[in-house]
Amino acid sequence: RERYNFYGYNRNFRVLPEQDSLKQVFSRAALKVYVRNRAQDAAFQYDLSLGYNFWKDNYQARENNIYAALRSGYRLSETSRVNINGDLSFISHKDSLTVSRPFVQVTPAYELTLNRLTVSAGATLGYTGDTIQDARQFNAYPALRAAYTVTEDRLVVYGGLGGAIQRVTMYDLTTENPWLAPNVRVADTRRGPTLYAGLQATPARNLEVNARLTLSNDRNLYFFNNSRRDSSKFDLVYDPKATQLVNIHGEIIYNQAEQFRLGFRADYNGYNVKTLAQPFHRPAFQSVLFGTYNVYEKLLLG
Repeated sequence: RERYNFYGYNRNFRVLPEQDSLKQVFSRAALKVYVRNRAQDAAFQYDLSLGYNFWKDNYQARENNIYAALRSGYRLSETSRVNINGDLSFISHKDSLTVSRPFVQVTPAYELTLNRLTVSAGATLGYTGDTIQDARQFNAYPALRAAYTVTEDRLVVYGGLGGAIQRVTMYDLTTENPWLAPNVRVADTRRGPTLYAGLQATPARNLEVNARLTLSNDRNLYFFNNSRRDSSKFDLVYDPKATQLVNIHGEIIYNQAEQFRLGFRADYNGYNVKTLAQPFHRPAFQSVLFGTYNVYEKLLLG
């Protein structure tokens, strides 16, 4: 149970809003079961999960999401394997309208290792029931990746071309912005094609450095803008045309024998919107400082 207040109403109004109208309450419930096999010597490695998320708010809106996810790989030989990843979700959403939102996506790929070079080739096929902005419901993207080990256990460089449909739910949106107006229309983001390149390095003992550059073309990427009906609340707005995104990601982690871990992560996001005046309420810079300390085997402080 999460409780919030809307803010920013005009105190000069002759009739002030009632206290109950300023309240927002979210109820959430989540359940997930999974089975996995990550043994290094197993030819077939997999992670299969099944879950259910429930969400409702103070406006009598509710969302039920039944989902499943598969991450798997089968080793054909010492140098090759087949990977199959898949996601399935069915959402029933009810506010002023009742909406069904099916979603399914699968990515099969073949991976080959040649000495220091690892290449993977496949495709991502996805379908979403959303029709906002007339974006395509069926999408197909390449899933190409190459990684080269420059120095064993020291430096790996990689790059690829991909894309995917990203599931968007009220369960997640209201954790990002709990002041949404009622009856907003939700759509999955079509991210692709996406071009990326990066590196993973271990420049010193216990020190990890990761860097990545991503260029993507997004359709139905959501933005938050103050509602014209009530400026204390936010609507979801979409650019009718595709949004180009440039993301620069950096991360540095100090890890001492899994007992003490300290890290810093930063992202720069550059959005090129076509019809919207600006990329409303999407930050250009984000950073996270995180750390954990393992006091003993059964107590972890973070």
